[in-house]
Amino acid sequence: MSETNPYAIPSSSPQDEETSFRQHDPRQLPFASRGERFLGNLIDTLVLMPVIVVFVVLGFAFPNSFDFESVFFEILSSVIVLVGMVAVQGYFWKTRSQSIGKIVMKTQIVDLDGSPADFNTICWKRTIPISIVTMVPGIGGGAAILNALLIFREQHNCLHDDIASTRVIKLLPPDEQLRDEWARYK
Repeated sequence: MSETNPYAIPSSSPQDEETSFRQHDPRQLPFASRGERFLGNLIDTLVLMPVIVVFVVLGFAFPNSFDFESVFFEILSSVIVLVGMVAVQGYFWKTRSQSIGKIVMKTQIVDLDGSPADFNTICWKRTIPISIVTMVPGIGGGAAILNALLIFREQHNCLHDDIASTRVIKLLPPDEQLRDEWARYK
């Protein structure tokens, strides 16, 4: 006579052990809404404002050193902002797969398998390539607009998500995470 104990800890198979908590069918991930992504990006931009303001103040303080109309100045300012962004956000990318704006909005960057994206993916595949393209005079503005407009697709992905094979998902509250985890064992 074999009775199962309904209060027993669920047994796990080797397949369950190989699959982390967030790794499941990517079509079932709770994608971040367009509004959450927009507000997260706005917060990230506001966080970078001190870097931008310092650069602009230096430009006005030393007007002969910077030609605000030159292509060189545009590229230099973009590179400084990019370096500032990596410096400010890098720790959060590495430890949480989130930027400061994503932490506030409770969203996260994940790979296509649902696992949190690592620093290299976020920095070198997701951020740097699209930033370099948007720095190119003549086509940069169009690339930036295209990147933003692609969010109107079904999974709310921008071009940088496609390049890096990532998604931005909504983080579930802890009680929903537990419910999802227990649902796997039913």
